[in-house]
Amino acid sequence: MLNYLWLMLALSDSGIGRECTGDHWLPIINETEALIEHRAKVVIPPDGFVAQPLPACVRVTFKIDGRGVPFDVAVSRSSRVRSLDMGALQALKGYRFRPPSANDREFSLVFAADKQGVRSP
Repeated sequence: MLNYLWLMLALSDSGIGRECTGDHWLPIINETEALIEHRAKVVIPPDGFVAQPLPACVRVTFKIDGRGVPFDVAVSRSSRVRSLDMGALQALKGYRFRPPSANDREFSLVFAADKQGVRSP
């Protein structure tokens, strides 16, 4: 397997991923990004993007426990590229966050890929 580092998308300058953010999600995504203490890389099989529609983005929702560990992780908006969706879910297990001030809240991040490679905030 090849390792690709797919970081979260820089939403302000790129048109990629706008369908993953929307007006409702952007404040939640921005708040979640501010809580990140450790990122993990997304592992994609070398043929994971062959004949797949790019650019693509996946929005993942989750909760954060008191130790900063994500749980109840789910894809809330699929990229329609299974390898990206699965890679984002797997990578999120390695992310760590500052514990939130309120428990039982939903957080969200967007992972994106295009033919140019990595986009980061």
